[in-house]
Amino acid sequence: MYLIIFAALCTLVGSYVQWDAYSVVGERLIANIRTETFQKYLSMDVGFFDSPLHISSILVSRLSIDARRVFDMIDRLGNIVENYVLIAATLALCFSPLGDWRLSVISILLSPFCVITIYLQNNFLFQITEQVDTELVKRSGDLTDYMLNIHIVHAYNLENVLDERLNHLLRTANGLTRRRVWRSAVGYGVSQFMPCIYQVVVLLSGFVMMQRGMISFTQMLTVYMMVGTCSFTVGMNLAYTPNNKLAQKSSNNIVAILDRPSKDDAGRAATRKVENGDIVFDNV
Repeated sequence: MYLIIFAALCTLVGSYVQWDAYSVVGERLIANIRTETFQKYLSMDVGFFDSPLHISSILVSRLSIDARRVFDMIDRLGNIVENYVLIAATLALCFSPLGDWRLSVISILLSPFCVITIYLQNNFLFQITEQVDTELVKRSGDLTDYMLNIHIVHAYNLENVLDERLNHLLRTANGLTRRRVWRSAVGYGVSQFMPCIYQVVVLLSGFVMMQRGMISFTQMLTVYMMVGTCSFTVGMNLAYTPNNKLAQKSSNNIVAILDRPSKDDAGRAATRKVENGDIVFDNV
């Protein structure tokens, strides 16, 4: 009993240290990414900002979103590794003397009913979430432009006009948000129904095997619980895939900005020397 209490306390302390360490590292990573990227923006030539994709409002919005997505990906890496270790442990337990290989095979064949529910639900939401983020970045750019020119807006009494225009532009994002809510509701309903097929078939098969004396109740329960846990864990790892794709896209955006050369770099790299009090530039 004391050993169980000690293990529980160790788990509590370890979990707190793990999450605290991840939070500290993640926030420092976000701060470094934003600092380095912002410094790169400041060093870019004027022609870089002439592109419609590089206006200041969009750059600031992307800077906030991309850094957060990279942190989310790193935050999930630990969970993904833990899940795969859990999958290996549960499968080994099913085929050990504590379980039964025959019922384990039946359960594994039915496990897609559990895996597909979580994966499809998150995959459907991922597609709409990316579209919503894109629309909100555009509207955030419009709103930033309004605030930068707030004195002109007040001078010409354009508040109502700009408010109506912004609400009109937000209709697309609002429609996508409503679609995401409906898809989430449908996905939740499917996620409650599909695992029932796995549960009914596995429990009925286990009951028949118990009646014939092939397995015990403990073996049936072990296989049922372990394969079910394994299935949902696989579904969770697959559900992380769309979010990892978003994080990868954000990482590519950040790296592309940091590696992008500036036309002014040559001027900054020119060596300087002083001759008779005059500054002389070489290789300009």
